[in-house]
Amino acid sequence: MILSVYSLPGMAGQDFVTSTEVFVIPEEEKLSLSEILRWYEADFCGRTGIIDFIFDYLVDEKLREVIRHNSSSLRLEYPDYDRNLNR
Repeated sequence: MILSVYSLPGMAGQDFVTSTEVFVIPEEEKLSLSEILRWYEADFCGRTGIIDFIFDYLVDEKLREVIRHNSSSLRLEYPDYDRNLNR
């Protein structure tokens, strides 16, 4: 089962995390993230910063627990970004 993180009001960070660009997949201990996050990984101070950013904007407590308890072993996956969306 793939759980998408949805429905947070407000700020751009929340809007991004709650979009279809971020998925928490608990049974695989995996985050499926927009490739944009990989492009700007250094701006987040690396892998840990990306995980912290996602965690900070999650509302679903079950998903927060997945990240809290598995942050060091979480796999980050970056599906290819569809550049045709920008046309």
